[in-house]
Amino acid sequence: MSYTTMSNIKAEMRTNVMRSLYESESTRGVAKFEKFSDFENAIDSLDVQFDEVIYLKDAIDICNNSDFFSYHEEKYDFSSCNSYEDCAMLQARAIFEHVQMDALNEICAEITAEAKEFFDYVEENMYDEDHNVAQIHLTTSDPYGWAAHDFETESSINVHTNLENELYAVSFELYSYCFYAAIDKNDRVK
Repeated sequence: MSYTTMSNIKAEMRTNVMRSLYESESTRGVAKFEKFSDFENAIDSLDVQFDEVIYLKDAIDICNNSDFFSYHEEKYDFSSCNSYEDCAMLQARAIFEHVQMDALNEICAEITAEAKEFFDYVEENMYDEDHNVAQIHLTTSDPYGWAAHDFETESSINVHTNLENELYAVSFELYSYCFYAAIDKNDRVK
């Protein structure tokens, strides 16, 4: 386990959250969301697997890492420990679980805030003649690949227009996954 710094834990948690979100909502390689509340519900119901402390070396690293000193405030019951090693493992496992839970909450809030900007942009700009808002998809790669987008918003949303300068698609990459929405040639949302 090499996740014994706060930044490594958060990076791993971002990957786990996005993978879990994609896998929990995916059908045939694409996750779909009708509206932002669907996305929020998916985030709230994620089942993210935490790593465990298995090796004594990792336990000692966690107990001695300054990133985690604020987690040492908790009182641990060492009465069941038979050795220093048992105590180090008990303390490290408790610290690591708390650190991962805090990272999960922080990352979910971060992902939700960034996705909200994309959902808002789609709701404001991507609708058909009947005012149906385009469905938002989540994939493992941008479906527009290396196709040039016409411009990028301040929120890093890639905007694609056709030759008549009409908006037809938007995409937004977030932690190696891609949100996108599109309107087809018949002015219908997809």
